[in-house]
Amino acid sequence: MSAAAHTRVGNFLRRIPQPAYVVADGQKLLVPTTGNRWRELGQSIAAIEPNKLVAHSADGTALRAITLETGDSEPKASGAETDSELQTFAKLLSDAYEKASKSQQPIIDSAMQFIERLSKRLADTEAELASVRRAYARMIEDQAHERAEAIEASAGASGEAGILDQALAAVAQGALQAQAHQQPAAVAPNGNGHGKRSK
Repeated sequence: MSAAAHTRVGNFLRRIPQPAYVVADGQKLLVPTTGNRWRELGQSIAAIEPNKLVAHSADGTALRAITLETGDSEPKASGAETDSELQTFAKLLSDAYEKASKSQQPIIDSAMQFIERLSKRLADTEAELASVRRAYARMIEDQAHERAEAIEASAGASGEAGILDQALAAVAQGALQAQAHQQPAAVAPNGNGHGKRSK
């Protein structure tokens, strides 16, 4: 007899009105009058392992009855019940996982689409930045060429002006020298107070 069946028998025997004897599968068992009578009676009933137990009063009136499971059938029922509970739990877990997957799929799809759009936008931005960098580099290069040409032109103009100034200075110096040769010689004074004209 299992512990659960033993507990059921103990509660069955102690209920009011308490029996004077019990009949276990046709076998009459008197309730002990000394010692721990309910424990002793329970042990006797467990030894018989009856399927049916009937409590009687002293005058033979049936007070109540109870049906007990045998020791062989109880483990089987317990095992079947456990298997059924495990199957139910596995099914509930599978259903919960499936529902969670379906409910989360739209969120996952939206996240993937957002990532794709963001990647495309980053690629476009990088291309635009590269184009801006190339245009800036061309602008700097053009400015450098223009500045170099301006410097060369300025240097050329300065050089030509210097040569012209030198030529004009040379011409002016030559003209001064020619004018100096064309002036008359000075008359030196004599003793008579008259100067002698030079020939």
